[in-house]
Amino acid sequence: GVQCIPQRAALLKSMLNFLKKAIQDPAFSDGIRHVMDGSLPTSLKHIISNAEYYGPSLFLLATEVVTVFVFQEPSLLSSLQDNGLTDVMLHALLIKDVPATREVLGSL
Repeated sequence: GVQCIPQRAALLKSMLNFLKKAIQDPAFSDGIRHVMDGSLPTSLKHIISNAEYYGPSLFLLATEVVTVFVFQEPSLLSSLQDNGLTDVMLHALLIKDVPATREVLGSL
């Protein structure tokens, strides 16, 4: 099937890695709370629900960004439930075929 071009995948990977680290960094704690207020949840939903296009490493990173955010900001979980991000994650993990790589399976 069609896959994300490597340059775009590399850029997305860099951005998601930065977000994952920033969410966990106390220095960013005030500003990062609002990261899920914009279009990020829609982008994460798209990556998670199209794992066959984006590939296993981006799928894993997108799910990790959501997981880390919920761990750091548990009071904001309801907003992720309201915008459907948690439904997309659960569907991807429980109903669709999870990308069968060591990293993805090891993270479950």
